[in-house]
Amino acid sequence: MSNAASSDQINQIQTEEPLQNIPTNTTTNKTTESNAATNNVITMFDIVSEIEGLLKNVQKQMTDNDAQFQKSITAIEDKLRTLQR
Repeated sequence: MSNAASSDQINQIQTEEPLQNIPTNTTTNKTTESNAATNNVITMFDIVSEIEGLLKNVQKQMTDNDAQFQKSITAIEDKLRTLQR
């Protein structure tokens, strides 16, 4: 058996009708691709806004922790004063 196509196979290929062209609207395809690309773009503003939000959350947590720490210190000092009397 050889790898070369037989003349019957070649004739069959030549007599087959070509595939019909499917009309496409390239403008719509390009617009859709452009919109998809635009939706996936992350801008510096997005990054900076995300960082700013995270830093504000950290600052709030630190403030809350500091307030809780001060309450604990005050409670310990009050107990020490009570014991000294």
